Amino acid sequence: MGEKKVIVRLNVDVPMKLKRRIKIYCAQEDVDIKEVVILAIEGFLDEMEKDSLHSRVQG
Repeated sequence: MGEKKVIVRLNVDVPMKLKRRIKIYCAQEDVDIKEVVILAIEGFLDEMEKDSLHSRVQG
């Protein structure tokens, strides 16, 4: 049986210009803001963790 994902609310303040950009993008691409935000956060953390691991290996 698959693992059930628990969803929690995350409230953040963002610049109005950024909110407009994401709303326009989501409307044009017919995707949910939630979906884009999750992908953006995951991508950011993946990069940061990769950079952190690279720094530790190089010592």
